[in-house]
Amino acid sequence: MFGTNLKRFFTRPSLRTRRQVALLLTFCITIFFVWLIQRESMRLGRADWLSGFTVLACLFLLMLLGVRRRIPFWPLGKVSTWTQVHLYVGIFTAVIYAMHVPALIAGGFFERVLSILFLTTTVSGFYGLYASRTLPRKLTSIENEHRFDQIGWGI
Repeated sequence: MFGTNLKRFFTRPSLRTRRQVALLLTFCITIFFVWLIQRESMRLGRADWLSGFTVLACLFLLMLLGVRRRIPFWPLGKVSTWTQVHLYVGIFTAVIYAMHVPALIAGGFFERVLSILFLTTTVSGFYGLYASRTLPRKLTSIENEHRFDQIGWGI
């Protein structure tokens, strides 16, 4: 009895459990940063600097996935792990960005261009997440060979 519990303790958790833990960790870190930014704002500090540099640091971290994919021979871990980190950092960055800007599309020309670029990239990332989770399941439900040029956008 003790051996089976010990064996179960050291086995790798399921994908669902790992996703739940990652979402919970992302949620907790997000709540901590929301509290930290609000605390800085209440103390009449530079909350915009804190949130802005947090978004900037997260953007550099998000770009590291592309670097990791281009250098496959370096022992930097599995790409699937990097992709999962990229996913949860992306969610965190979207929340902090929403706190950083007073309006989602800013007022000045330069800020407006940056806002539109960030929002476009964020929306395409969320669509990519949706597509990577739903399209393979729909493609495997088709019994024939797949003609990728005939797959519609609204599958």
